[in-house]
Amino acid sequence: MASAARKSDPDRRRHRRVRLAAAAAVALPGRSPRPCRIHNISASGALVETAEPLRLGDSVRLAVESAGTVWGRVVRVSSSVAALAFDAENTVLAGLIAARIAAMDAASATAESGETRSAS
Repeated sequence: MASAARKSDPDRRRHRRVRLAAAAAVALPGRSPRPCRIHNISASGALVETAEPLRLGDSVRLAVESAGTVWGRVVRVSSSVAALAFDAENTVLAGLIAARIAAMDAASATAESGETRSAS
């Protein structure tokens, strides 16, 4: 039964996740921000890698270069990688993600169009 639940997990996501190459830092309340690597991000959460492990339930602040800061909590942890669920949507971050998704969709449509022409 657990495997069936895992298969449906992507269907439960409210927002599409994208890779984002941007400088970022994560901080616990009252602590200095520490650099982190964003594996993927959406308007409602992110998967980040940190040098210092985060703990399940930690309240964190994620600062993304050129997009601002968003508060969230750690909802899943695996060694140095943590899944964050954002408390509220950051409109700048959501716009950045939407632009990235639009660019990916346009590139995909262009590639598909090229494949269709070469098959003709």
